[in-house]
Parts: sequence; C-alpha cells; structure tokens
Amino acid sequence: GGGGRKEERKREATLTDVPPAVPLLRSNLERNRGTILGDVLVRTESLVWGEDTSDKGTGEDDKEYDIILGSDLLYGPTSSYGPLIKTARRNLCQRGGIFVLAARWRRPEKEREFFQQAERGGIVFELLGKWLRGLEPGAEGGKEAAEEVEKRLPCTVPWGNYGDLKDPIFLEYVEKTFVEVRGERVNLGNLSEAHLEAMNDTENDAFEKTQTQVYVG
Repeated sequence: GGGGRKEERKREATLTDVPPAVPLLRSNLERNRGTILGDVLVRTESLVWGEDTSDKGTGEDDKEYDIILGSDLLYGPTSSYGPLIKTARRNLCQRGGIFVLAARWRRPEKEREFFQQAERGGIVFELLGKWLRGLEPGAEGGKEAAEEVEKRLPCTVPWGNYGDLKDPIFLEYVEKTFVEVRGERVNLGNLSEAHLEAMNDTENDAFEKTQTQVYVG
C-alpha cells in the first residue's frame, strides 16, 4: 500500500507494509531511488490496518493523503476488509482524495464483499476507465487515457457483476474474451486448470490481465 500528499508545493509519498516487511520495503526503495522522477520525498512506514497511526492512538496525527494506492489487497480473509476500509477513510483527504485499488480477482464471491463494505463506509468504487471518462473536459486523463487503460486491462465488468455465473454481463465477458494457450485460442469460459498449467510466461501474463481491474473510490 502507499499514499501521496501535497503540502505547500512539496510532494510526498509514503510506502507502507506490515512491520516485519518494512526492512525489505526500505531495501527496495533504496535500490530504486534512481527511478523516482522529480522532487518527491519518499519514505517508508509500518502500517497495520485498523490501528491508529498516531503515537498516542488518538488519531490526531493521522495524515491526510490526496491519493491512496493499493494493489492486490483482497486475498486475505473478509475480516481484514473492515480494518482496511477504516484505515483508508482515516488517512484519505476528505476534499478530493481518491483511493486507487488494483484488484486481481481470485474468489469473486468473497472479494465482492470488500466493495459492499466500502460503499457502506462511504467509499464508492468505479472502474478506472469509467472514472477517467467522467473527468471534466480538458482535465488530464479523459477518453484517451481510459482507452489506454482498457487496452491493457480489458475487463470492464463492474465489481457487482464480476464472478456471478448467473449474470449476463459477466457471462458475455468470459464467452467473448480469448487467451492464447500454446498457440490455441481458448475463451475464458472454457479455460481449464490444464490450460493454465500449459501456458508459457507471455500467455500467463496476458491471462492475468483478463483477471485484473483498477478501481477508483
């Protein structure tokens, strides 16, 4: 996870992980500092979802970030979703802040619960492509950026429909979306474990993109 904020023209980014993983996170940051563009202050911090980030536990020192970025956060038990949402709400700037979440679907019937809980907590997620199309004319992003996102990540099925085997929108997606398996075109609806095991790295990367979406809340 991570977040970014702006204060008096200063750009900052905070990279977070659970306490045991912070040393590796710091090592990765130092290894990649040369790739950071511009005058951005990047630091690492430990973070446990649901816990106060202030020293005194009062929440008074919690930071407000303009952007919170999260990737592949939904693989844990559903009991982790509430603390994640609580942490996001506490740290996200209430005026224009956004939570950008990359989700790789594995167990949709479980993972949809995160989005349901988020909505009940006041964070409403929509697909990045749809969000970009909704920007005001002239704003950075827009239609061209949305088309680029959907070219890279072709699934435009909303989270409420994804993985529902009775839903016509999802069924159309799995029937009309094909991947390569050793040169053979197979649609997602007919893909088997044997197909997955037979994929080479390039084919597997392409398959992973059909199962990955980016949301903005």
